[in-house]
Amino acid sequence: MHLVALVNPPTGRYAAAWRHPAAAGNWLSADFYADLARTLERGRFDMMFFPDALAVPEDHAGATGTTLRTGGKGAIHLDPLTLASAALAATTRIGVGATVSTTFVPPYAIARSMLSLDHLSGGRAAWNIVTSHSDAEARNFGLPELPPKDARYDHADRVVQTVLDLWDTWRPDALRLDAAGGVFADPTRVGRIPDRGAGAPGASGGPGESGASRGSGGSVASRGSGASGGPGGSSEETSDEAPTTPLSRGPLSLPASPQGRPVLMQAGASARGKEFAARWAEVVFVVADDADGMRALRTELRDRARSAGRDPDRLKVLPAIQPVAAATDAAAAAHLAGMTDLLDPVETLRYLARLLHAEHLDPDAPGADAVEAHRGATGSTGFEDMLIRACRRESLTVQQLADRQAISQLGPLPTGSPQTVADELCGLVETGAADGFVVMATVYPDSFDRFVEHVVPELQRRGHLRRDYAGPTLREHLGLR
Repeated sequence: MHLVALVNPPTGRYAAAWRHPAAAGNWLSADFYADLARTLERGRFDMMFFPDALAVPEDHAGATGTTLRTGGKGAIHLDPLTLASAALAATTRIGVGATVSTTFVPPYAIARSMLSLDHLSGGRAAWNIVTSHSDAEARNFGLPELPPKDARYDHADRVVQTVLDLWDTWRPDALRLDAAGGVFADPTRVGRIPDRGAGAPGASGGPGESGASRGSGGSVASRGSGASGGPGGSSEETSDEAPTTPLSRGPLSLPASPQGRPVLMQAGASARGKEFAARWAEVVFVVADDADGMRALRTELRDRARSAGRDPDRLKVLPAIQPVAAATDAAAAAHLAGMTDLLDPVETLRYLARLLHAEHLDPDAPGADAVEAHRGATGSTGFEDMLIRACRRESLTVQQLADRQAISQLGPLPTGSPQTVADELCGLVETGAADGFVVMATVYPDSFDRFVEHVVPELQRRGHLRRDYAGPTLREHLGLR
């Protein structure tokens, strides 16, 4: 069983996370992340990763007040690469992932940052690939809005291929450090990136590329609002001719990775997102509300990987869970009840309205109708599908939906003793629903402390979790060496 911790304090899925009595207040300190990394390493997690958003979430009117006043999800995002550095410096084995957007960051910058982390950690870095999802993020980079989803993924194909090519510009034996002979590196073992041609997947002029992702800057944002072929640019400057300028040429100013290359992870629930994951990702973070949904997603992703010519066993599918663990079932139930008591129904309704970019929500209306009326507002097709299924399955009103999603966004909430939580997790892995889990905290760092103290020993006792790391690199933890 693979375990990956999603770390995003002080806010998260639980709307009152920062107000809970067990919540730590030092999340602006490097010590907080170092201590948490050591806890997760003690729990033998494969990896921890830091999500990101490049804007404070806005409501339907473009205001950030609700998010900031309530401490809603996304109110705070420290830079993931900086956080990853702090976590890696405090540990020796656990992998660490950082989120970097292909829409706004050029591939050379991504390749160098991620490979620097990989070298400084001895091969424990992962890149969580995102294409970004909100127009607020685009406006922070000088664009009026995000390019369409397909255009963002087409550009991401090019960026990922370019990053991989840059990582390969140094052969493993290129760095010589021959002091006696005066040879630092063998220049015959360092080269430019290959010209893949306009028709190759991920190459310049990749499949279906639109004008929104064209240009030589390597990121959509580098073209700016109204730039040639960019979002908001003149239609007469958009051509069907494939671009010929590559996103980079190399070589990278770093030698080859100690683990072959940093691990690639991604979360995408749309058809285009799953196609992208099947082509590139090695760890896929998925969102599903029950075992059948998890199993269907894992089967689909493995089938897509196989169709793309990949070994499906090299694609680790990890559904998100938000465990509430304690010594006994009763203690865990009481802990969950205490978290529920902190929520204000008025605030949970406002929180849902902000999430759906709705000006007003009728608390007594059917929840499914409200989500359907605001399709696309969250930026996650899979999340919206999950909300609608839950509403229809349980006949939830808007207020009931608001209260439920304020705890866990209706994701799985395994609650109970070590045995109870382990039963659920082991059952999902044993029945082909998961290769492991992305473990999310309700309260930082308390939720992870409880999981490591209570659940990890039970998983180890059952033989479902390592008692020690097999090697020093993240690829070895994941069985991808």
